[in-house]
Amino acid sequence: MEILTAFLDIVLHLDAHLLALVQEYGLWIYAILFAIIFAETGLVVAPFLPGDSLLFVIGALCGMGSLELQVAMPLLILAAFMGDNTNYWIGRLLGLRLLNRASMASGARTLLRAAASSIASGSPSRRTQISAMAGAVAFVI
Repeated sequence: MEILTAFLDIVLHLDAHLLALVQEYGLWIYAILFAIIFAETGLVVAPFLPGDSLLFVIGALCGMGSLELQVAMPLLILAAFMGDNTNYWIGRLLGLRLLNRASMASGARTLLRAAASSIASGSPSRRTQISAMAGAVAFVI
């Protein structure tokens, strides 16, 4: 129960905890932020990470001078891009095996492609799942 309470405290007071981490870890904070954004966008099982709110807090810390915007912005863009591509290829490699094993009909694949292109914009957890789903049906933009 203590772990859950500590996790909730971090999520609810992310700004204070991140400022403390910046002061404690110095330059290593950029690697930590990269790992969080990469995991949030790249691992299907990690959509619970505070990616969107974390970006707002990072922006505020850049505005205060605690983080460098010229370092944080390209690094986090790269983390999100790499995470999304990793998620796509996980879906592509594992999803094709599952879909072929299930002998999925062509109509169901078309339906999954339509869902992959339209559902993603609404919810952060759906955005994480959509990349894997798009990879599973070999959706090419």
